[in-house]
Amino acid sequence: MSGIIKKRMIIVIAVIIAAAVAAAIFAVIYYSGLFLPHWARWHDIYLDIQSGRCIADGEELRYEEIFEEVDEPDTIKLENRKVKVFKEGKCIFKSPKGCFVQNMLYADIDRDGERELILLNFNKGRYGKHRPFWVDRDELKWFQHIYIYDYIAEDKMFRPIWMASDIGMEAADFSLEEEQVIRMEDRHGEKSDWMWISFGLRCVD
Repeated sequence: MSGIIKKRMIIVIAVIIAAAVAAAIFAVIYYSGLFLPHWARWHDIYLDIQSGRCIADGEELRYEEIFEEVDEPDTIKLENRKVKVFKEGKCIFKSPKGCFVQNMLYADIDRDGERELILLNFNKGRYGKHRPFWVDRDELKWFQHIYIYDYIAEDKMFRPIWMASDIGMEAADFSLEEEQVIRMEDRHGEKSDWMWISFGLRCVD
């Protein structure tokens, strides 16, 4: 009898270990971003801020006029779903860990005479670090967010000025239009315009 019990215990332990390993493998794959939605468009962008030269997905284009009187970073790269910003040969900013960036803009979205770094990204959770007091626990799912950062020239660093909760739509992509308008396009091709109003982005359609 004891021999049978031992065999059963060994089988149970083996099953538990196999289940734990499978769960760990799935978690690693899931949180690596492999299962992000297929409708999301992903871009690779190299922006030379000092010259206004931009290469987006292999196509060279002119980004916008150069802000000659403003101290800005030298280059911004969006590559492999991560953003890095460089100043005088040093990396001064990286997109947050666990943040998968679809697209980025570098524009004066709040109309203060200086440009901001704007990221359309996927992140785990609906709220990020700060959630409403009535929410006990965030969801461990992928949600889309828009993060906006100001460049602090004297410190050569970026600081967040708007870290949006789940944007509430399935955004395939976004682009910059005239008059500091961000045009969002959802997975079905529907478009909406968003502007910085008071504090934060608001839909103006």
